[in-house]
Formats: sequence, structure tokens, C-alpha cells
Amino acid sequence: MTRATRRTAIRLLAAFACLTSAVTICGTSARAEGPDTDVTIGYTSSTDSVGLFVAMEQGFFKKHHLNAKLQLISLNSVLPAALQSNSVQIAGPSVSVVLQAVENGLDLVALCGGASTSRDATNYAVLAGAKSGVGSPDDLGGKKIGVPGLGATLHILGREWLNGRGVDYHKVTFIEVPFPQMNDVLKAGTVDAVISADPMTARILESGNGKLLSYFLKDVPTGLPTSLYSATRTWAKANPQAVTEFREALQEASDFIQANPDQARAAVSKYIKFPPEILAKTYLPKIVVALTPDRIDWWMKVMVEQEMLKNPPSTQALLNP
Repeated sequence: MTRATRRTAIRLLAAFACLTSAVTICGTSARAEGPDTDVTIGYTSSTDSVGLFVAMEQGFFKKHHLNAKLQLISLNSVLPAALQSNSVQIAGPSVSVVLQAVENGLDLVALCGGASTSRDATNYAVLAGAKSGVGSPDDLGGKKIGVPGLGATLHILGREWLNGRGVDYHKVTFIEVPFPQMNDVLKAGTVDAVISADPMTARILESGNGKLLSYFLKDVPTGLPTSLYSATRTWAKANPQAVTEFREALQEASDFIQANPDQARAAVSKYIKFPPEILAKTYLPKIVVALTPDRIDWWMKVMVEQEMLKNPPSTQALLNP
């Protein structure tokens, strides 16, 4: 073999290696060619889902080979059942809803984090009805408080906040009220207060049907996930590449939100039908994709203290499909 022939053979082998590698193509991370994965993703009507909206609108799901469809689910507490029935393949329930579902026998895994806590957050709030007679947290004993899901994030955090203010949450009646109905039930006096999230918080304050009692996340450790993008273990095991692609798409969305908040708000407005003038005043939660055991363990501790978990699931099993 001549030197020229050897050089040609080496070049051909190098080109073949680059083209056939399923992990790296000429030094650049890539996936093997193949059809996009069809996936329906469940979400609730809250700014907590901003990462999904941005990933759809900016084409990050498509870029990562996911043929994604977003499906609105009215109640956070219904999302695990939607996963189990395969009505959706990925959903973002609150951490507490995921933990309770796993304790009750559903084999779910956490793919990544979603919205997270921050001490400067104004997206979660306790709002009293304008005609309720509630002027301070001390007045909430014996009252009715609407929460978007019994056992969900705002229910748990709200009870912790009440205890911290010296109000026995056992003497409060919590009623499940979907976000879109909160303004109406406050106006009607069906409940005395609600624990709400943006953009509904902004709408209630704008309408005058409620008044602010507290932005209470300032008392919660920062960086905790308030939602977990989850799937059944069966689906996650069958679609490991799609799981990786979903995480990467959501991370791109997170970065985009921080750099382009106005475009992120426009995406929220499209999917949950809130006026731009209200969304302009809303806080967009930080999306923290990475999950570590300590961020899950905090929730387990609080839920055990509130007698919401008797047999906490294994954190490692939850984080490893």
C-alpha cells in the first residue's frame, strides 16, 4: 500500500467512525438518527410551567428530537393518575404529590426539577377575600382557605407558614380550588382566603377581590423544587434517550427565561390565556433542572412532620429510573 493510499484509507476510516458514533459526531454531542419521540406532557395553569411553554415556543423540544404536545390538566393532584393511565408520558406535579403517589404504590420516577423556591419570589402568596374580615394571619384560625390541591406544594407550605405565625393549621379548613376558580370563589365568599400562584395572584389583586397577606416563600430554603417532572418507571426505562433530551430542552428553556423574560411571559400568556398586562407584573420562577437527594429529603421531612407521609419512598429509587 502506497503512502497516498494509506492516507486515503485513514481519512475514510475517520469519516466512518464519525458518522457511525451514536454518542459523538466529530467531537460534538449528538444522538443517533431516528424518528422523534412522541410525548404528551401534562401541565397545570400556573407560571410554574413556564419552562414547558418556552421549550415549545422556542423549538427546544423539537431541537432535542421530541415531538411534544402539551396537555392542560386542571388539578395538580390528577397528574400522577394521568401518568399511570398513559394519558400523558411526562408531567410536572408538585413534589408532595409525587411522593404521596409513590408511597401509595405508583412506580414513578423524577426526571428533573422544575420551578424552585427563592426568597425574592412573589409568585406564591396568601390572599384574603376583600370582604372576608381577615386582616392578618392571626385571623385565619377557623377560616376556610382554598388551595390548588390538597397535599400539594402550596397546601404544605401554607400549613408551615401558619404554624410559624402561631396559627394552628388543624383549626383551618382547606378546600381544593383550581387556580382558574380562585378569583371567583373569593368574590363569592365561598372561602375566606386562598394560597395562590402567579399569574392568578396578580389577577386577584388586580380585580380587588383579594388582598395580600404574605409572600411566604421568603421563609423557605432557596433552590428547593416545587415541582418534579416525572414519568412512570416503565416509560422512563423504555425511553432513556427521550429522558435525556427532555432534560436538555428544559435546561435550554431555563437559560432562555433568565435572558428573555418578556418572551417567556408571552409564552405563558399563550398557554394559560392571561392578559399580557397582568403577566407583565408577575414573577417568573427559576427553573432548576438538576435534582439532588437533599432537595427531595427536605420535603420528606416536612411531610412526615405534617403526617402526610408514613413510609417515605427511597430518594435514590425516585431519582434513578
